[in-house]
Amino acid sequence: MALSGGMDSTALLLRMLANGSLVTCISYDYGQKHIVELRRASANIDYLHSVGHNVEHIVADLSSAMALFDSALTDSETPVPEGHYEEEQMKQTVVPNRNAIFSSI
Repeated sequence: MALSGGMDSTALLLRMLANGSLVTCISYDYGQKHIVELRRASANIDYLHSVGHNVEHIVADLSSAMALFDSALTDSETPVPEGHYEEEQMKQTVVPNRNAIFSSI
């Protein structure tokens, strides 16, 4: 399953483990500035290992491929704008086809 480290994917992981599923998680490092979720995903996996769960965690490094796209989320020179996602300046936060690329792996 995809594990971002956010609440939704972590809750899904816990639910799957509670149901007795064997789980392999994949997280994506696409060069994003907001790296805290990847750190949280790794910390959560470490915790689950410490309490006896055998969860494989793979971090796919897509940073060089995603550097081809111009996005405020990955470009160190471009500040991430603030505002409602429908505002014009928020187009800078789009990483084209990010989720399609993730789901194809």
